Amino acid sequence: MPRLGRPKKDEAERRSAQLSIRIPASLRKRLDAARLEAETPRSLSQEIEYRLRRSFEDPEQKVKERFGSLSLYWLFRVAGNLIRNLERFTGEPWWRNPYTHQETKRLINWLLDRGKPAGRATTPRRFAAVGKSLGQHLAEREFANIQVTLLDPDPPIGWNWGGMTVTEWREAAEVFKGKLSLERPKQ
Repeated sequence: MPRLGRPKKDEAERRSAQLSIRIPASLRKRLDAARLEAETPRSLSQEIEYRLRRSFEDPEQKVKERFGSLSLYWLFRVAGNLIRNLERFTGEPWWRNPYTHQETKRLINWLLDRGKPAGRATTPRRFAAVGKSLGQHLAEREFANIQVTLLDPDPPIGWNWGGMTVTEWREAAEVFKGKLSLERPKQ
């Protein structure tokens, strides 16, 4: 009696091996959301394969992808640790207490000054058209993205702009809720 279904391919012809697993429904939902938020949406199988492959990669590669470089990673890791300690000493988060906020700015400035290159800073000609500090311009754009996230009750899941997914923008928006005025802070 002939077999039903597609004939089996020999090992050399197979593109990949099949694997069946059981996972909790909550994990399945997270994988579905993640696959849709990818730069180019993937199938569920592709998302699982992508995540498995990444779990075997060099951890420094993940850091570079997330922070841009190891020096940025360590700057923010050290800054985060110090800010956490500062908040523990003052008993207040940096965004709620004026003293903690002031000391957080001093802490960050001190860290940044340790890596200051020699010489005078001059604005490159290509940035002169921005009309203000490039850093300020970029920060204002970032906060505008956070504000848009709060204004749109149902953004498309696949949105990914500025290197962050909709989920990450929403998490950032929750932290900065109530602080999202793009007006210049009073000195």
